Amino acid sequence: MEAYTKSNSFALSEIQNKLVAKKDAYNAFGKYKYRSCESILAALKPILEKHNYSIVFDDEVTAVIDRVYIKTTCYLLDGSGSLVARTCAFAREALVKKGMDESQCTGAASSYARKYALCGMFAIDDGDLDPDKTNDHKVGSALTDKDREDILGAESKEDLISLCKALVDAGKSKDEVTNAYKAASARFAK
Repeated sequence: MEAYTKSNSFALSEIQNKLVAKKDAYNAFGKYKYRSCESILAALKPILEKHNYSIVFDDEVTAVIDRVYIKTTCYLLDGSGSLVARTCAFAREALVKKGMDESQCTGAASSYARKYALCGMFAIDDGDLDPDKTNDHKVGSALTDKDREDILGAESKEDLISLCKALVDAGKSKDEVTNAYKAASARFAK
């Protein structure tokens, strides 16, 4: 990152300290909260307006052997259009992403790279106090005796799978549900 003047560095520091980019999106598959590029920008725009600053992104496609990366450069400009700071971030395009066509894969990589360019410029991180820092999500309530009885009493593998998903969705420990599932599913092995 390049900062060019003392006053610009002060303003950047003030923006970094005032910006609160909450994790307001939820990944139901992975069971974790995250912040998107859009949510960072929504929190950032009023602060940028106060300083008469703007953000500009530049995406560049870069091939490394057989992989395609999107390199995003994020520029922070003052009111006269002068560069205050610049950061770069990379994101690799997925070769195949279920439910997406190729242009959507490129767009997702661009959004991801932009998000991390913003995180670098504005010092957005998953600090030690962030409960989603590790995203291991092992915390959950323990299975009750009734939960275990229901799992063991499932009449089909489909019922067992449905019940286990419902228990995890209800906040039960994913590790405990997985272990109970493994023990109960042995009955349905052919």
